[in-house]
Amino acid sequence: MLTDISVRFRRLARPLPLGLALALLCATSSAAHAAWTFARIADDTGPNDSFSEPALNRAGTAAWFSWTDAGRQAIVRGNVSGTSYVAIADNAPFYRFSGVGSLQLEVVPDVDDAGSVVFRAYTYDAGSFSYIGAGYVATGPAAFTPISATDAEHSPWLGWCNPAMSGSGRIAYQGSSDLIDGIYAGTAAMVMKVADTVGTFASFRSEAEVNDGGDVLFSAIRDDGRQGLYVAPGGAGLLVISELARDGFLDYRELGSINSAGMVAFHVQVSEWLYAIYRGDGTTLAPLVTDEGPFASFWGPSIDDDGTVAFFATLDSWASGIFTGPDPVTDKVIASGDSLFGATVSTIKFGSRGFANGRIAFAYHLDDGHEGIALATRTSAAVPAADATPARPTLRAANPAFGAVALRLGVPAGARVVRLEVMDAGGRLVRELACPAFAVGDARAEWDGRDTHGRQLSPGVYFTRLVTTHGETVLRTVLLR
Repeated sequence: MLTDISVRFRRLARPLPLGLALALLCATSSAAHAAWTFARIADDTGPNDSFSEPALNRAGTAAWFSWTDAGRQAIVRGNVSGTSYVAIADNAPFYRFSGVGSLQLEVVPDVDDAGSVVFRAYTYDAGSFSYIGAGYVATGPAAFTPISATDAEHSPWLGWCNPAMSGSGRIAYQGSSDLIDGIYAGTAAMVMKVADTVGTFASFRSEAEVNDGGDVLFSAIRDDGRQGLYVAPGGAGLLVISELARDGFLDYRELGSINSAGMVAFHVQVSEWLYAIYRGDGTTLAPLVTDEGPFASFWGPSIDDDGTVAFFATLDSWASGIFTGPDPVTDKVIASGDSLFGATVSTIKFGSRGFANGRIAFAYHLDDGHEGIALATRTSAAVPAADATPARPTLRAANPAFGAVALRLGVPAGARVVRLEVMDAGGRLVRELACPAFAVGDARAEWDGRDTHGRQLSPGVYFTRLVTTHGETVLRTVLLR
C-alpha cells in the first residue's frame, strides 16, 4: 500500500533496455486526454483530523481509516451525495485498527458496491493477556460481524494483512493458524481456504485481492522455489499471471489489483535499477510505464473494469501525483502543485483500492494546512489531441508460447504493413516474418521460434514488432520448449 508522497525519492538516471523501450512505444505515443473534476468527501473541519488512503466502490462511496479529534481510531465511510460521512467502527469495542506495541500497521479497509466495509481490527483478550487481530464486515455504524471460516484449524489472526472486498461482496485475505499460512476467500458468511503452505506453496508474500467473480490474486513462493503472482479462479485452481524466472523479472514490489475481467495490474522490479507497472491476465503481459523517462518512482497500481490503470508516481521534477498512463501531462489526474478546493496540493495518498467506475478516491494535504478525502471523476472520454496519429495497430499472442508463436495482427484501415520482425531481449533482430502488405483488419502470422538462418532459438523473452504506416506496436512473448 502507498505511503505519503513526501517520502518518495528520485532514482538515478539509467539506460532503458532496448527491448523494453520498444514495448513502450505504442503506449507512450498515446495523446489521449481525459478531463477530471474534484469533489470533497471529507475533511478535517469535521470530527476527523487525519486520513489514510481510501478504498472506493463503483457507486462512489469511499472507506478509510482516520484518527478523530478525540484521539480515537475509526473506520469511516462517506460519499459526495450530500449525506454526512460516518464512523462505522471505532475504539469501542475494538482496541485499535493499526496494530499493537511495535507492530503499527497501515490500515486500508475495503468497500463493496452496497457500502459494506471490510477491515482488520484488534481486541484485547483478558484471559490470555493478548491482542487478537481479526477481520470484520460492517454494514453500518456498530453493525459489524467477524468473518467466519469453514475449517476448524483456522484462527481469526490476520497478522499485518488488510482483507479485501470486491464490488459484489466477495472477500479474500491472507490468514495463519498453527504456523500454517493460507489464502482465504468467500463471503462474510463463509470463507474457505484456497491455498496454503501445506500444499503447493512455501510462503505468501502479500495481501490478497479479489474480483466480483471470486478470482483471488496473491503473491507467493512455490515449494520448488518459483516466485510469482497467481490467481485462484473462483477460489479454485491456479492461473499463473507472472513468475520471476519465466518473465525475466527480479522481484515483485506490490501486488496491485484485479478487475472483473481478470486483468491484473502490478508493480515489478525488472532489473537492479529498473521498475515498471505491468498489466496481464495469464495470457498477455505488457508494460504500462517504467521509472525511466519522466517518472522516478511509482506505487499503488489500481485497475478499473475497462482495463485503465491508475497509479501514484513521483516525477523527475519531484512533483508527485496520480496518473493513468505513461504521459505525465495528458495522463495526469492530479499532482502536487495543482489547485484543489481553493488551495495548492502538497501531498497525496492513493493506493490499489482507490479506482472504480472511472472515479478515483484519494487523500490530500493542502498548503493551507487542511487535509481530507476527495473524489476525482472523469468528465469526458479520451479525446485525441490535434497531432495524434490515426488508429494504431495491435499484436496478440498466447504468452507464454510453446515452440511457435501464433500472432494475430490488428491493422488499421488504410494502413500498410511495413515490417513484422522478432528481436531478442537485447533488442537484436533475429527474424523478419512474412506478412501481407495490405492485411487490413484481423490478420495472422506465425513465428516458428527460429532465427533468419533456420536455427532453433533458446527459450527466453522475445519481442515482436509490427510496423505500419499508421504506427507500430511491440509484443513481449516468453518462448518455452
